[in-house]
Amino acid sequence: MRAKLVFLVISMIAQTGFSDTLVTSSEGVLKLLPKGEYFFGRVKGDDGRILVPGKKIKVPEGVFLGVSEVSQGQWEKVYNLSFEIWREKSGLPRLKNYGDNLPIHGISYYDAISFCNRLTSLDRERGWLAEGERYTLPCEVVWEYACKAGTESDFFTGTKIDDTSAILGFEGANFKGPAAVEALKPNPWGFYGMAGNVSEWCADIFREGIPNNSAVPIGLSDGDILSEVRVVVKGGNWHSDPSAGRSVSRSASIPHYRSVIHGFRLMLIKSGLAKD
Repeated sequence: MRAKLVFLVISMIAQTGFSDTLVTSSEGVLKLLPKGEYFFGRVKGDDGRILVPGKKIKVPEGVFLGVSEVSQGQWEKVYNLSFEIWREKSGLPRLKNYGDNLPIHGISYYDAISFCNRLTSLDRERGWLAEGERYTLPCEVVWEYACKAGTESDFFTGTKIDDTSAILGFEGANFKGPAAVEALKPNPWGFYGMAGNVSEWCADIFREGIPNNSAVPIGLSDGDILSEVRVVVKGGNWHSDPSAGRSVSRSASIPHYRSVIHGFRLMLIKSGLAKD
């Protein structure tokens, strides 16, 4: 698997002179987002009329986002311990769903931040990250930009989802748990699980309404926040109503809460590429 991923990146560099895909030491794949602007929170009706105008957000060059949610196999490579054993040693209850290709779930915001920091240290030791670069959780405006993938409809598939199991991993009352991280249909930019599977922790403290910032922050906090605040959670999940899979949907959770529906993906801003 590792050799295949490395070959993919080397081939891309040979063809283009640079790589728009990065592979971490945990074998997670991050993809370069196209530089651009979009309207965060914008909602359009079926007739194309703008129902909620949203706020214009600039996404700079050099932002990479995980192609899928972080998997349990990636977790094991970072901690040298299976996710199942890690939960057991941490005194956490056993989950129903374990497997290398299944997403990490049942973890807190702090657990996700800890993984980001540990992977950052590993890849710095290998010389894969430049000074100041680190893996983080996505900020909300980047997450929504990637989820929409250039669309302005309720879902990246259009105004509705005909096959909720293929897009969201949602099967009505038959709640089985999350699917493999690349099992559901990807969006137009090739990102998996943005509308469903597991809901995903973001870096931001939750605030009502549209964020005041009009550009993606280059420097993010390390997640050392107070426990009484709530953190942004984006995307639907295998247990949610399909409406939660709308690109603009947002919810919040207290950062130490470990819900079976919560997972995460990685973001990295390459300092040598970041430009407004």
